Amino acid sequence: MKNVIALFLLLISLSLFSQNKNQAVIIHYKSALIFDEEKSSLIIPDGVMLPREMRQEMISNIEKPNFYNLLIYKNESLYEYKEIINNEQSSSLNARVKGPGSELKIYKNTNTFLYLAQCEFFGQLFLINDTIKQRKWILIDEEKEILDYNVKKAIIKENNQIITAWYCPELHYSTGPEYLTGLPGTILEVTYKYENDLFKDVTNQIVAQEIQIIDNKIKVAKPNSGKKVKNRSEYERIINEKIREFEDMRKEGVDKD
Repeated sequence: MKNVIALFLLLISLSLFSQNKNQAVIIHYKSALIFDEEKSSLIIPDGVMLPREMRQEMISNIEKPNFYNLLIYKNESLYEYKEIINNEQSSSLNARVKGPGSELKIYKNTNTFLYLAQCEFFGQLFLINDTIKQRKWILIDEEKEILDYNVKKAIIKENNQIITAWYCPELHYSTGPEYLTGLPGTILEVTYKYENDLFKDVTNQIVAQEIQIIDNKIKVAKPNSGKKVKNRSEYERIINEKIREFEDMRKEGVDKD
């Protein structure tokens, strides 16, 4: 009888393990900029005089959030921008627009370390083919809850910014929003605090709003549209060249006037 019970428990365990292996997760995130309105020269340069209402409207527009979905299945994930259309928008200032050069889709494979990012720069699509960067996270002995999931804290400093992540060991996928990977669980919240003078009063925060567990196999589609670029450094070089071209054209137009 004991052997029968042991076999039954083993079959249940194997069944649960099989179901867990085939689970997919969809996480909905909200991304927003938080900054000191009194130090808003980042968006309204010093010396530029604007009516109070217009200034407040511009600041409010910049603070409007963007929304993203993260689809995870096994070692693959796709982070995708979700466009929100508001029929009540009445002003051109009210449309929340992604900045030039922003990623529309980010695909990551934590087994092969493949990183693909589809970006848009003034209407032109680019497809970056790169590898996942290995990061040396510092694990902090702090915990809290996000959407009833227990999460733990980790930090890292890179590119003149301090990145604080809250990851969930229960969701064992080593991925998260944007380009982030490398923690023993899925990142449900991340905060970027910038250290350079221009952005020192700006914080970018991405927080999970909803988590869906799906007990089915799901295909994670790789982005494949756009001009192919061999890595992010090459993409940044192209963008900087484009910006210089725009600046030259603008200066030529001013000189003609």
